[in-house]
Amino acid sequence: MTQNTTNLSIENLQNSDKKLIASLVKGLVVLNCFKDGNHKLTHQQVCNQTGLPKATATRLLYTLVYCQYLTHNKQTGDYYLGKQALKMGGQIAMQSDISQLALPLLKQFAQKYETSVNIASHQAGMMQYLACYRSPSRISVNLKVGSQVPLEQTAIGRAFYACASTEVKQAITHHLQQRISNKTDYENAIDLLEKQEQQYQKQGFSISSGDYSSEILAVAVAIKNGERLFAVNASVPSSYWKEDDLINKIVPALKDLANQISEIIQ
Repeated sequence: MTQNTTNLSIENLQNSDKKLIASLVKGLVVLNCFKDGNHKLTHQQVCNQTGLPKATATRLLYTLVYCQYLTHNKQTGDYYLGKQALKMGGQIAMQSDISQLALPLLKQFAQKYETSVNIASHQAGMMQYLACYRSPSRISVNLKVGSQVPLEQTAIGRAFYACASTEVKQAITHHLQQRISNKTDYENAIDLLEKQEQQYQKQGFSISSGDYSSEILAVAVAIKNGERLFAVNASVPSSYWKEDDLINKIVPALKDLANQISEIIQ
């Protein structure tokens, strides 16, 4: 093949290998528009970036939405990466440096404080776990790398949301609206996220007490590294811990852990 997929463009198709399927390449070119912080794009923006005719872009976008590689907000006209594209990206992320480099720190933290500790990032309105170390204590939820939990119901998701950019927040709310069909439930979820964001700005952490699992109490903080954003949580059985004890004992150490992780993944 003569075409380098890292430099996908419509123009290069004219001189490409005849074995290439042009329509597939065009679809990949459209998906490629959503990199480098482009969390949402309009139909016109896709046309401008790719040089595709509007009719061709319309068919490609429709097909990518149908196959769940993109999602479409009909009210605003914006397109976002869909479940299938994000799932593929998540597989890459799970194999990235953060899972390997951070694991010794997670293990040390979990053993010292007898908590489960996990790192996750946003995937289509959910938080996907990238690195995990379980507490020696028995807890009912056994999450592992690749597990997903609702962003709005968990401390780790709330911490991520609190520190996300405006564009990422818009993508999150779009995916939540897709997942939470009941309007009242959706509005309550957004209201809770905004309240948790206010708390995070004041205190530097988020908390979840029985929201995702009735037996789990968790606190979380964000991990910032340039444009990369993750969150790390510490979770414990609610029958063994009180909220104040978890906040006073674990939160300062969790903030230090987040700083250490941020430094090693540079």
